[in-house]
Amino acid sequence: MHVYDIIRKDLHSLNLHTRMLEECEWDEQLLEKNIEVFITYISNVFFPKNFTWEMMKETISSTLKSRVETNLIEIFIEVLESEKDMMIKQMVMEEN
Repeated sequence: MHVYDIIRKDLHSLNLHTRMLEECEWDEQLLEKNIEVFITYISNVFFPKNFTWEMMKETISSTLKSRVETNLIEIFIEVLESEKDMMIKQMVMEEN
C-alpha cells in the first residue's frame, strides 16, 4: 500500500477540499498543482527509524514550505495525522 492510498479519501473529502480551495483563493488549478506536489513528495519520502512523529512533521513542513502554498501545509499535516500510525509505518525506513 502506498502512502497516497492511505490519505486519498481524506484529501478528497468535501469539507477538506473546500478548506483547501479557500486557502488557494478558490483557484482549482492552483489547488490541484499543490496537491500533486504534496502527493509526489509524500509518496517518495522516507525517514530514519529513529525519527519521532514530531521530527517527521517538522521535516515535511520545512520541505514543503518552498514547494506548496504555505496555507496548505497545515492542512496537509492534518491529513497525515488523521492516519498517523499507518503513515509512520509507511514512511520509516527499515534498518539494514
